[in-house]
Amino acid sequence: MSPHDSASPSAAPSYLEGSPDDYRLTGRWAVAIALFGIALLSIRLGDARVLTFHEVVFATPAKEMLQSGQWIVPTIAGDPFNDRTPLTAWSIAASMWLFGTDDEWAVRAPNVLFSIAAALLMASMAARWFGARAGILAGFIELTTLQVLTNGRLAEADMLLCATVTASMYAFAAATVDSPRGVSRSRWLPYAFYGFFAASFMVKWLFGPAFIGTGCFAYALLARDRKVWRFLFHPGGIAFAALLTVPWMIAAYQVDPEILQDFWLNHFGRFKGAFGEREPWYAYAYLVPFMLLPWTPYAAGAIVSRLRGTIRFEPVWLFFACWMTPGMLLLSLSTFKAKHYTMPLLPPLVVACAVGLHEYVKRHKTAPNRWLPQLLGLTLLSGAAGVGFVLWKRPTDWEALTAVATLLALGTALAIICEMRGRTTLQLGTLFGTIGLAFVVVQVWVMPSHDSFRPLAELGRRTSAEVPADAVVHLMFLPESQIHFYVDRPLRQWHSRDAYKNGADPKEVTLPAASEPYYILTSIDFLPRFESQGEVKVLDQGVRTSRHVYALDRLALLEYRPKSTGATAVKVPVTVRK
Repeated sequence: MSPHDSASPSAAPSYLEGSPDDYRLTGRWAVAIALFGIALLSIRLGDARVLTFHEVVFATPAKEMLQSGQWIVPTIAGDPFNDRTPLTAWSIAASMWLFGTDDEWAVRAPNVLFSIAAALLMASMAARWFGARAGILAGFIELTTLQVLTNGRLAEADMLLCATVTASMYAFAAATVDSPRGVSRSRWLPYAFYGFFAASFMVKWLFGPAFIGTGCFAYALLARDRKVWRFLFHPGGIAFAALLTVPWMIAAYQVDPEILQDFWLNHFGRFKGAFGEREPWYAYAYLVPFMLLPWTPYAAGAIVSRLRGTIRFEPVWLFFACWMTPGMLLLSLSTFKAKHYTMPLLPPLVVACAVGLHEYVKRHKTAPNRWLPQLLGLTLLSGAAGVGFVLWKRPTDWEALTAVATLLALGTALAIICEMRGRTTLQLGTLFGTIGLAFVVVQVWVMPSHDSFRPLAELGRRTSAEVPADAVVHLMFLPESQIHFYVDRPLRQWHSRDAYKNGADPKEVTLPAASEPYYILTSIDFLPRFESQGEVKVLDQGVRTSRHVYALDRLALLEYRPKSTGATAVKVPVTVRK
């Protein structure tokens, strides 16, 4: 990209100095950010906790793709799962194939790489418009935000969607938004833009393209620049995006014609409350600052300083506003809200955090903040209060929580002392190191005791050992459950749409006569109904699983022999107690 950049640094703000080369992220710092991300996100990647339900809905299709060779439509227990397009499952399947295992660490490894890729994209973007130091900070800030610390290790679609949307928007901005390095004239940018545009579609249907399209068209309308419209309507780029998506859509429809119905539900049903309502309409006003913690105040500082006129608005801020605003409006219109939905819209604020932190450090390098002594005292007092609270409550993992509270307090205090002495580099290193070490302590010693899905996984593994290798395990009247991934036997679901076609009563299941017993995973609450219609032996059962909405109170593995030699109808309500 760089050989084609035009030299037009006139738009650079006065506080940024140097040549256009000072607005690049160097390879050395890119490697440092990547190594930091690997060290931070790979600690106990596989054994700290089993896969969650939301991870299983991507990992199970990946596992079944490798088993069946059907890679077009994701499936769970053989039934189409069209809530997401298949790119996330493809990446997980590739990782399991490459490493020759379906262990949790192999399932999660791709998402660690996507998290690091997103951080590097944000670092490069910040460096291009605000200088190399802001870019370095952006990379480390992204990896230590709450959004990455909570989602960056999970085998879900959010970080891949964030990376693809960020890559597409960065390609658009490099070609259309002026910077101290000028506007890139690389002929490959339209193809990169539309390639990642298509990739975002293959991650999560129209969500990524909607974020990209609304943001770019909003900027084109406000910028009133013909070259922006020429870029958006680049025929080669559009054809490239179609080539990457249309063949899959045709193949997917041939495999499962009902994919159109699922497509409609996932895109428009959520606006009508089809998935329930979790948060009020203004939820993202507090969820977005929460996801950016602990760096949120610095983003506010960067924005406020420009609104007050202390620092001039750079042209890229208009692009950032267009990136975020339409997408936030779309998300707010949905009755179903979740904090991780905002992740593809947060990169502009991550850059703002980096700019705000860079400006704060530079401003106070020679004139320290006069409130630092009070802040130091408040930090130590808060740490002591946190330790005291943990010792008073004495939770199961109180030792680890005490260590976390102590580490955060002492690390923050040391960073404040470094600022008081003008040691800004040591100050920043202390801040990032403190957050990283606290996260490691949480992953190593806290998370294992909060693994609420482990009983389901253990029951699934025991089921694989107790059921004959050639037998089918029937999943009866269960919601989509985390146990699917851990049962290494052929599965059949009886609550799916395929089980009730041709007018079948969804409140009963008809089991055909068989010489061999049925192996059934179901709620222990349904045991009396099976006993009244056949011979039942409880082979295994789990403990209370979790408080999660998708988990039943207890699951049991049954060996069931119907009384009748003909077909037997087992009548059990589909809607069970959560």
